[in-house]
Amino acid sequence: IDLATIKPIDMETILESDGLPSPDIKSITQDRWGLVWVSSRGGIAFNNGLTWEKVNLDTLATSSSDGILETSPQGNVWALLSGHQPSLLKNHFCHNWESVPLPLEITSTHRDFYKLALAEVNEKTVVAIAILPNLIFVSTDEGWTQVPLAENGVQNINDLLTWDDRFIVATSQGVYSFSAANPTEISSLFSTVPPNPAKCLSVNNLDNSLWMVGEDWIGVFAGEKLEFLLSSQGERFTCFTDH
Repeated sequence: IDLATIKPIDMETILESDGLPSPDIKSITQDRWGLVWVSSRGGIAFNNGLTWEKVNLDTLATSSSDGILETSPQGNVWALLSGHQPSLLKNHFCHNWESVPLPLEITSTHRDFYKLALAEVNEKTVVAIAILPNLIFVSTDEGWTQVPLAENGVQNINDLLTWDDRFIVATSQGVYSFSAANPTEISSLFSTVPPNPAKCLSVNNLDNSLWMVGEDWIGVFAGEKLEFLLSSQGERFTCFTDH
């Protein structure tokens, strides 16, 4: 990519004076109605097309007001709030929220959540919650199930996302895949050994290819094969998202 040929992008800065609860943004997403949502230290808010509206979650959540936001395949925003009493919330529209029970393994212990991923199985939303260093809990019809990462030698989670009806997790030991319908069966995504562990994952919605970034490499997984698009000696890459 020749950076000199890229045209400047028009940028607009949004501040607290514009209605943001806080300039310290932790998470951002968009729902099926086109509303843009942000989670910040000052709470969760959405843009109605004209102004920012902060949502009041006092009756549903007793944990911190900021958290991780993610949009389900059905287009609903979900919020995962950390703190002394963690909370999982599902948004139906604007200020209409529903509390979703969390497993005892999470609610009984102070947890700082790392990632939230959502898939769809039989028109139901399946929730995956990653907790450092190597815990992932997945909602099922029978309750919540812990993914057997430690049993497969996984010591540290780097990233987690949804790819079709599967969850993909990048770890310090490799990239693994498990079905949203059966999260107890985990397998390595590919046999190719990257120069170093993948740090970040992203799905290209144009061709549904899975992209990943390592410390000094960028690769794409398509057609059951990992192809290295860029590998550099001395250069270091950071995580990216390309929708």
